[in-house]
Amino acid sequence: METTWLFWVLLAAFVIGLIAAINQGKKDEEAKRERGEKFKKATEEFNVSAKVVGVNNRYQFIVDDVDKNIIYMESTWKKKIVPFDKIMSVEMVEDNTMISSKSLGRTIGGALIGDLVAGGAGMIVGGLSGNSKLTKKVSKVEVIIKMRDFNDTALSIPCFEIGRETNNTKKEIKPDDSVYGPMYKKGLEDAIKITQLVSIIIDQMDKAPAQPAAATPAQNPSATAETTNPSSSIADEIKKLADMKAQGLITDEEFAALKSKIIK
Repeated sequence: METTWLFWVLLAAFVIGLIAAINQGKKDEEAKRERGEKFKKATEEFNVSAKVVGVNNRYQFIVDDVDKNIIYMESTWKKKIVPFDKIMSVEMVEDNTMISSKSLGRTIGGALIGDLVAGGAGMIVGGLSGNSKLTKKVSKVEVIIKMRDFNDTALSIPCFEIGRETNNTKKEIKPDDSVYGPMYKKGLEDAIKITQLVSIIIDQMDKAPAQPAAATPAQNPSATAETTNPSSSIADEIKKLADMKAQGLITDEEFAALKSKIIK
């Protein structure tokens, strides 16, 4: 009798837990859908050249190459607009470990941006295979954009944060976690794409002062082909965009829009 009673208690607890999980899943999906609809309406005021939609529609990152701004919006409807000319550097960080960093005039950090463009998401996400994924645990992936502003020095974009996805019931996960692993991988891919987009903006800002040069080649015979003709830099940027498109990090439409801005 005691065994039968225990069986029915456990079965009831399982059913109740299953129903609660299903109801919570429905609520999460509804909240995700509502955030997506609100974001869609909120982005109509901007010229969207490229866009990254975060895990579960928790944020949107937009490049407006017409008004020369980046826009970051959270699901709490906090909105930040950063002009291109205020951007100083971009860093991609996983659990306080820098993966890459690019700043005006030079590239620094654990991996060059060029390496990320060449390898892309496949290089990093692919690195999760093998024995390393059995021991590695992660909790957060973020992009930090540092700005030329004493009152607002940095913009931090949490591309993946396990505490936020689990209401702080988990502090870290393995990358191959059956439930949260796909969220981590998407967050990582989003971080790579944002880093690459800001890298292109930084390259444009690096070139900008040299383009309206006062002296022509005839007036300044010592000018090099690189200073008078930025075609090599343009080709490099287009190659970066092509690599991003090939990796599925930007759409054909985003590639065309960004390419047209670069070659103007």
